[in-house]
Amino acid sequence: LRSFKDINRANINTKYPVPTCGTCHCKPSTDSSCPKPPEIFLYSTCTADFFSSMTLMNPFSKFECNPYTHKECQSNPPIPFDTYDSDSAVCAFKFDYSNGTTFNLKNQTKYLRSNLFFGYGPNSNDDSRKKRKIGSPQIDSEICPTQYNLQTYNTRDEAETDEAYVTHTGQCGVCSTAQDMGALMKHAGNDMVNTWMECSKEGYFDNKAGLECFQNLGFSTACADMLFYRGYNTRGECLRFCLWNSVWAYNKPAPSCDYTQCLECDELQSNPLFLRYAGRDCSRSGILTDIVRPCSKIANITQELPCKACR
Repeated sequence: LRSFKDINRANINTKYPVPTCGTCHCKPSTDSSCPKPPEIFLYSTCTADFFSSMTLMNPFSKFECNPYTHKECQSNPPIPFDTYDSDSAVCAFKFDYSNGTTFNLKNQTKYLRSNLFFGYGPNSNDDSRKKRKIGSPQIDSEICPTQYNLQTYNTRDEAETDEAYVTHTGQCGVCSTAQDMGALMKHAGNDMVNTWMECSKEGYFDNKAGLECFQNLGFSTACADMLFYRGYNTRGECLRFCLWNSVWAYNKPAPSCDYTQCLECDELQSNPLFLRYAGRDCSRSGILTDIVRPCSKIANITQELPCKACR
C-alpha cells in the first residue's frame, strides 16, 4: 500500500516541486483560471534558519488551557479577538533596527519585500515611497534586524503607512512568529502534514510526548500547543474518516482535487478555531505544501529576509 505522500505526489506536475491539481499549483475555482505561480515554491534552509533565529519582543507563553474544550481560553499576551476586519486584516513584523547583526554588505542594497506588501526602511519618506516600484530597493543599511514585534493591521495600507513587513493575511496569533514561519519553511516540502499527524498520534496517549514532538520540529511553545490541540481535536472528531490515512491521498484526483474525507473533516471541525488562535498557517503565508489548496486561500506573499543574509 502506498503512503499519503506517494499518492499525492503521483499527481505532481514535474514543472513544480509540489503536488498539483492537473497543471495548476492550486485548485482554481470553477469560473477562473490558474493564477500565476508563486516566486518561490520551497525556501532555502538558510532563509528558514534566519527567520527561526529572530527574537520576538512580545512572545507568547505556554497555553494554560485547551481552546477546543475551554471557550474562554486565552493566550498570554491575549489575542484581541474580533478587533480587526477579518476580511482585510494582515499580520506584520515591526523590526527593531536599533539592534541587529552587521553583515558585510557595504554598497549593496537590501530588500524588505512581500508580494502583498512592500515595506520601507526607517529613513523612508512620503516622496520616496511614491516613486518606488515592486522589487525596488527598500533599505540601504548594513544592519540586519534580529528583533521584532508582532502587530495586526486592519488593512495592507495601514501596515504600509507604519512601515511594517506583512508576513501573513489575517490577524496575528501564537503561530505568527518568525520562528514558526521558519519551521513551516523547513517542513513544507517534506511531507509536513504526515509529520504533524505522527506528532498528534504520539500525543493522543501522552500529551507531553506530542507537545515535545511539535517543539522538536522547530515550532514555538505556544504554537506547538495549538498544533497539538488541533491534532487531538481532529482525532476525536474525525477518527472515522482518518483511519485510512496511510493509504489515501490528501486530495482526490484532478479535475476536482477535493479534500479527502479526513482533511475535509479537519477543515470543518478544527481549522476555524486553529486559525483564530494561531493566526498563521501555510496558505495564509503563501507557502505551498503537500496539500493542494483552493487558489483563493493561498496568499500572494513571498517571504523574504529584511536583508541579504542568505545568498
